[in-house]
Order: sequence, then structure tokens, then C-alpha cells
Amino acid sequence: MALTPSEVGLAGMALGALGYVCRGLIDLLLRKKDTTADIPQQLLAEMESFRRVLQSHIEDDETAMAELENSIKDLQGESKQMLQLHQSESSIFATVETNRLLNRVLTSFAKMEGRLERLG
Repeated sequence: MALTPSEVGLAGMALGALGYVCRGLIDLLLRKKDTTADIPQQLLAEMESFRRVLQSHIEDDETAMAELENSIKDLQGESKQMLQLHQSESSIFATVETNRLLNRVLTSFAKMEGRLERLG
């Protein structure tokens, strides 16, 4: 079952919101605020919510579900790595490594958006 255009739009909005959270994390990391550690947790919660919404719309398409589940697992893993790294290190290395992980997260978002467009 393919997503309707409105469902693809909803999914795109959800991805946009997650991207906004990532950009917020980048900004906070660059300023080294104490609230930085909250952002990966928020990102994980948003991704879980997003996964539930998508699952309700495409659960009949096993291939699409498998692709999206894999993308979301990758994003969750990378977000957890960011959180662990930030909690364990405060050096410039941690900032550089976290930025590298953020780039991977944003690349994963782009891939997921492409998969959603193909479904629509």
C-alpha cells in the first residue's frame, strides 16, 4: 500500500522537525551549553514517535517498512553514540566526532526522505 500525497507530506514534516532538532544540536554543541545533552534524547523520542506514525500508514508494505525501520535504527544508533560521546568527553575531539556523527544523521534523513518520495 503506497502512501497518499498527504501522508508523504506528513512524513516530510516529521522529517523536517527531526532535522530542526539536529540543527539545534549542532548549534548547542558549537556554543557548548549545558543543555546539549537533552537534544539527543529529544531526537530519539521524536524518531520513535515518527516510526509509530509511519508504521500505521505503511504496515502492509513489508519492504518499505523494512527499509524505514533500518533507517530509523541507524539514526537511533548514531544519536545514542552522540549522546554517549558528549557525556564522556568535553574536548575538541568530542565536538569534531559529534559533528561527524551529525553529518551521518543528516545523510540518513536525506536517504529516508528519498525512500518516502519513492513510496508516494
